[in-house]
Amino acid sequence: MIDADRIRALAVRGESEMLEFKRVVVPDIGKTVCAFSNADGGTILIGIDDKGSIVGAQSTRPLSLDEQQQRIYHSVQECSPAPIVSIKAVPVGPVTIIVIEIPKLYSGVCYYKNEIYVRVGTTDHKISGPAVEDFLKKRQILSFEEELSEASLEDISSEKVSSYVKRKSPESDFNPSRIGQLLVTLRLARMDGQFRIKKSALLMFAKNVSQFIPQCQVKLVRFQGTTPVIIADALSLSETVIESMEKSLEFIRKHTETRYKIESLVREEIPEYPPVAIREALVNAIAHRDYYSPAATQINIFDDRIEFVNPGSLPRELKIQDLPFLGLGIPRNPSLYSLLSAIKIIEGIGTGFPRIFQALSAAGLPDPHIEEVGPLFKVAFYNHLSPSERGGLNERQRRIMAYLREHKIASSARFKNLTGKSQPTIWFDLQDLMKRGLVERVGKGRGTRYALKKT
Repeated sequence: MIDADRIRALAVRGESEMLEFKRVVVPDIGKTVCAFSNADGGTILIGIDDKGSIVGAQSTRPLSLDEQQQRIYHSVQECSPAPIVSIKAVPVGPVTIIVIEIPKLYSGVCYYKNEIYVRVGTTDHKISGPAVEDFLKKRQILSFEEELSEASLEDISSEKVSSYVKRKSPESDFNPSRIGQLLVTLRLARMDGQFRIKKSALLMFAKNVSQFIPQCQVKLVRFQGTTPVIIADALSLSETVIESMEKSLEFIRKHTETRYKIESLVREEIPEYPPVAIREALVNAIAHRDYYSPAATQINIFDDRIEFVNPGSLPRELKIQDLPFLGLGIPRNPSLYSLLSAIKIIEGIGTGFPRIFQALSAAGLPDPHIEEVGPLFKVAFYNHLSPSERGGLNERQRRIMAYLREHKIASSARFKNLTGKSQPTIWFDLQDLMKRGLVERVGKGRGTRYALKKT
């Protein structure tokens, strides 16, 4: 709860991404409410000037306190949807400050007079032009797979639909004459006076996907050595999601090694990379990619690693360092997720990366290297452990390493908050990482920080 002391402290701190000062009740205060709502929420303090001086709530013309609050309420109602804000009058010494607390809008977009505003630094930024489309995509208001296409039923393969139905329900009878009804039932088509097929249906069942979605490409390359210079083999796919996954797996199996272990009468095959990890990374790269992007999904195989690169950065709610421990996720293409989940290609939302980390660890391989390169998301598996990592890292240390890969440098206190463990436990973890040559200490005393050791 905000009281007088809290207001004084905020006034000293100054404006920020989540705090705005206003000397008077301005008619368009709903614009700032909209901006906070589309960002991470925030607080508006009316009665504090730009320098942080507490002057008391006023208006452009003499108004009672109740009238000022009514003006705020009416301006907020010009937002759509109107955020549920808290408006309170708080005495601070001889004056009164009006406090407006705005929650974050977790779904959808807030508009103010049909315009989108978002908080950027200490200003309310109006989004216009191409930036509007990008903003709506990130908020998943615009959905590629839900868009209607120009395709007809003649463009849908009955064989592909039949194969899917049999995988989903082996006991069911498939009637090719009822494909249109089936697509509507699966929410892959719409019937509202005219039959229209969604793009998600084409990604799953089209005879020729690239005719309607040319960016559906998956490019696979086997390079000689460890640099992307000499191409030993390549494959370019422009097929349905399931076909692309199956043919990509064949290419990967062809160009990765399998060694054999014989300790009894039965020969044990040990693949270069755990099949579970390969499968999860491949599904993520194809099913969860950004289909608005013209870029192809790229899979690169080198002597020492395999890389999965797909267009589409992580949703803003997720962080790279949290991926090994997630039990939930935010699918970029929920319709595709649902269809693939029904035939067990996708096991469970948000569990893919924990399975990847677990499978690589069980195989004695290092954790995957995960990074965002501009609009691209990249996951790399290495087929060997460095001598310093062969002893294995515990879960806390893996989380510390993941955090440092993204943020480069941090204090032990940050790791304490990250893992929820005591300071002595974190100290021992860091000492072990330094002995392994993975982490190095930067600075001394209270300024001590830790970073990945440069090799």
